Amino acid sequence: FCVMAACAFASVSGQTMAGLEAVLRHKESAVESIKVSLEAGAMGIANGTVESTTCNAQSSCTAALNRPVCEPIFGNTQGCNCNGRAIDVSENVIKSSPKLEVSEHSLKRTACLAKHLQPELTRMYSTMVQTGDVKWLYFGSHDGVVVTYPGFVWADPGAANKCDEDYDSRLRSWQMIAATGPKNLVLVLDISGSMTTLDRMGGMKRAAKKVIDSATHVDYIGIITFNDKASTYQDLTTLARASPEFRTRLKAFIDSLVPSGASNFIAGYEAAFSLVDSSRAKNYTTGCHTTYVLVTDGIAADPKGTVMLRQANTRYIGGGQEQHFVISLGSGTAPTDLRSMACAIGAVFTMVPDNDDVALQGAMIGYYKYYALRRSLSKVEGHSWTAPYASMPDIWGPMVSVTAPVYDKSREPWHMMGVASADATACALLETTPEPPTTSNTVLTTVRGCTCLNTSTYNGAKFVGCSDIDWSVPWCETPIGCGVCGTPNVGTGCWDECMPTGKDAALEAELVRRTNFEACTQTEVPACAMEALRMLIDDGHTCDALAGSKDSVSCSVTEMEKYRWSIEGPTAEQSKSAVGFTLQSTEGRVANTIYDGTIGLCPCNSTMLPACACTARKNSPPPSPPPSPPPVVPLEPQGGENRDIVIYMGVSAALVVVAVGVVIIMELRRRRRKLQWSPSSVKGLAMEQTGGAQQVATRHPNMVPGRERHANTPRQLPSSYY
Repeated sequence: FCVMAACAFASVSGQTMAGLEAVLRHKESAVESIKVSLEAGAMGIANGTVESTTCNAQSSCTAALNRPVCEPIFGNTQGCNCNGRAIDVSENVIKSSPKLEVSEHSLKRTACLAKHLQPELTRMYSTMVQTGDVKWLYFGSHDGVVVTYPGFVWADPGAANKCDEDYDSRLRSWQMIAATGPKNLVLVLDISGSMTTLDRMGGMKRAAKKVIDSATHVDYIGIITFNDKASTYQDLTTLARASPEFRTRLKAFIDSLVPSGASNFIAGYEAAFSLVDSSRAKNYTTGCHTTYVLVTDGIAADPKGTVMLRQANTRYIGGGQEQHFVISLGSGTAPTDLRSMACAIGAVFTMVPDNDDVALQGAMIGYYKYYALRRSLSKVEGHSWTAPYASMPDIWGPMVSVTAPVYDKSREPWHMMGVASADATACALLETTPEPPTTSNTVLTTVRGCTCLNTSTYNGAKFVGCSDIDWSVPWCETPIGCGVCGTPNVGTGCWDECMPTGKDAALEAELVRRTNFEACTQTEVPACAMEALRMLIDDGHTCDALAGSKDSVSCSVTEMEKYRWSIEGPTAEQSKSAVGFTLQSTEGRVANTIYDGTIGLCPCNSTMLPACACTARKNSPPPSPPPSPPPVVPLEPQGGENRDIVIYMGVSAALVVVAVGVVIIMELRRRRRKLQWSPSSVKGLAMEQTGGAQQVATRHPNMVPGRERHANTPRQLPSSYY
């Protein structure tokens, strides 16, 4: 497999890339250290050499850390008076979102692993973090819990969004890319009229957008929408690489969907299969596994004949190249029929109740557990790299993460505990990336060796050069017979992706090249492993009892437990340790404390590493100015409002009388002071107050001289009062 951008830069010599490769290997070593430590911890917990009874941990959803320091290399914040960010270098922190419903046992096990990992993190702080080689170091568990180092306050528990309670690390690209590897992802979404019921359409949209966000730059993605008929996004005939820009367009497309008509499952599947077949023919796939996710609330003609006919074709049988997930959304559907259909085609079925966004989101990423199981059974190792993305919190501009799967290898088969990761700044990697070879030829060329036409025609409109309209990367129209042909809405019918240029493209190509594609060679998941997966995802249901099931096998209790272990890991009983533990958290708000992470008007710290991070941050929008007071709009009387006008005028007159009274009282007080104070005493008081202001200002640089006074002296009045 060769992603087009990676192939395009294959000619860059190894010698010119040696510096970049050394930097990337160094960062990969950080992830390898985290992985080795965690896997040793899991082995130690299993054999009793690692203590796992009192594994208390510090929550990142807190209003205070145990040992906070203001660290300038993590940027400037208002909480640290623009001189660093509050972090805790002595321990890591754990974030667990309550909506994920993580068991106390699993959360405690992650805390025990984090405790075992801490000495290695402390070592790397001085050797890699303080030198600017890596930023955040973290681990995302198989059930969405994230461990982060150095410790920082994510958000206080009383924040408006309840410390980002919907956060699930499995939906972040850094965890998804290591757990699933490269894949083709096809969402088959029901947009029939019944989806208006109980906001099912809104829930599906929200879940679909999170799934799109979780796609990685080595994935290919396509969207099929269906009611009576089926269509693709912008009538595309192939999958497209899930670049950040393309994912943004897909999410906007999801937002624009309007439900209508009836459901036609067969049309949806036929469109999906046509899209994938065309993609394979035109080389717009990963060359790896394809996953279909059907989401519906409807009742329609059974599509299993269409799917099973495809599965009978030997092209799609070997190596388990295609896997289906079927999600029945809301009450009023026919879950029994849909589950029977799913079992007939070897799919994994999930029933999701109405108005449960978290359950729907979890069902739609059921393929995460499927791919993690495949990798565990195949013992896939290696590193993966993400495309640049916005980190949380966003400190250094776009970030790139290197990741690796982490396994519990204490028994067979392995269990993927989660993913280890380390952050690096994109700007620093770009500084290390050599300029790709240049040419004096001004003619635009493509990745397939075609020449771009001077003007491209698409859907009747014209553009010059390359454009990324409706596609994941820039493309152009090409001469007849060159590139991807048979596209009727392009002038000649042929087009191709433009040859990527510049350091950004060269870095992207190297990151893709280093990402592990070993998942493409995995063998098919055993039938009993699929049954164990169904049992966990479909609330205890399996396909074993259903006639006509594709995976109709009799699985022993021992086999089911073996594969359950590979998916979920040890149970509380298998861990042989007490369940009770504490996830420490301090109640309160972080506003106006050292933990206030607002950048505000803080200048970028020149000591922050790498130096290019300041430039990267300057590219972000400047702080918004304070809101202006609303304009005063004069009242204009209208018919029937005379009584209101009289009341308004009466109130205004009363306010004028009060104001005059205040002025008279202040004048009397001024004259009284003038009689009691002598000029010398006033002068002495003024000198004393000025000195006091200077003294306070020396101790508190943020205070403005002239606004402070001694506690036991009267406020100095302006000279106009004397």
